[in-house]
Amino acid sequence: MNKFVKLIITDICLAAAAVIMYSPGLLDLRPSDSSILRAGCSIMGVLVLAYGFIKTNIISALETHNSLAIGMENVDDCIRVLREVDTDIFKTSVEEAVRQLGRAKNIENSFHVVVDEKFPPGSMSNDKFNSTASMSITAIVKNCRAMVARIQMFDERDYMRIRKLIKTGEYLRDDIPDSIQEEKYAIYEKNHSAIKDMVNNNEKILIRLDALVMEISTLDSRDISVENNDIINEIEDLIEQTKYYQ
Repeated sequence: MNKFVKLIITDICLAAAAVIMYSPGLLDLRPSDSSILRAGCSIMGVLVLAYGFIKTNIISALETHNSLAIGMENVDDCIRVLREVDTDIFKTSVEEAVRQLGRAKNIENSFHVVVDEKFPPGSMSNDKFNSTASMSITAIVKNCRAMVARIQMFDERDYMRIRKLIKTGEYLRDDIPDSIQEEKYAIYEKNHSAIKDMVNNNEKILIRLDALVMEISTLDSRDISVENNDIINEIEDLIEQTKYYQ
């Protein structure tokens, strides 16, 4: 259910509860009631209704807007983890991933500024564009963490050994079954390609985020379609692809 519909329904329920509690002929609660119990219930009712209104219309709205950001501590933590990875084969990929995360932080910051200037906070367009940025950064971070896990499980020394055997054909002359060595090498190569693909996928997401923020900043807000935005659709497709590697 759309959050705005939920907001309206909740407000109607709060208003109905207030009518039932304080209208003459119904519960008719009053703080000045001669009954201590009824007077106490009246005061408690006011407090509960007031909290419900504030929670629904103010606190929840702020929580929703703030939740659009992934949290820079997660990006920074991922950068720290990447910098601690010990690898020779994937050194370039790790360095590129660190640069990508740094760019992701800058893009997300500028993204929220541009979107908030074009669309009022809480509007459908604001939430859609900001959530696209948030989901993109989340996907990039998850991709980088998955990449770290793959690298840590990757035996680089054994990979180089079996790669040499396969390339030179020496594996055909040893005592280990050829099919086993070929299968093992194929698994190594699949992981090797996956790690590079993860970096490339992150790059594609960042490029499209750059394009999207540029489109938002240069066009009139009335000309920007949320539902049929090709860039958003491309980003969502790329995010879906990242799940294959994670």
